[in-house]
Amino acid sequence: MKRVIETMAGAAFLIILMMAGLTLRDGRKIAHTAILPSVHAQGGCSNSTLNGSYRYIFNGNGFATAAAPPRPTGATAPFAAAGIVTFNGDGTLSGADTASLVGTILNRAYTGTYTVNADCSGFISLDFYSPFTGSGPANIVVAPDGSEMLFINTIQGATVLGEFRKQ
Repeated sequence: MKRVIETMAGAAFLIILMMAGLTLRDGRKIAHTAILPSVHAQGGCSNSTLNGSYRYIFNGNGFATAAAPPRPTGATAPFAAAGIVTFNGDGTLSGADTASLVGTILNRAYTGTYTVNADCSGFISLDFYSPFTGSGPANIVVAPDGSEMLFINTIQGATVLGEFRKQ
């Protein structure tokens, strides 16, 4: 009788361990059952991470004239801009800002596209249509919660950094 009770107690103990999903000293998992909640890793970023209105500031060195096309050997001049952009969560955006290039004030409007990768890095391109046409490609890094974004242009010969914050 004592042996039956010990065997039953041992079996009950093993069942409890299996239900709890415990790990042995050597690192082996005894069991995994559905009674424990599953834990999933964060899914990362995507285009939908950027959604809504963001205020931003850019500064650095741009091309010496507002109408100048990107060129590797072009003269650069002090540049700054502040504005608001709306990300639609689907890879499209629109916005407007006020920029200063060598002291010339420009009120610019644009649309654009963006891609946010799972690791929260990405690419953005602003297509300006007022007061001149042109594009502003850049690499971006997005906060996983979408609250902010950092920007550095990828136009050879110019250096412009930016910071975006969700409103």
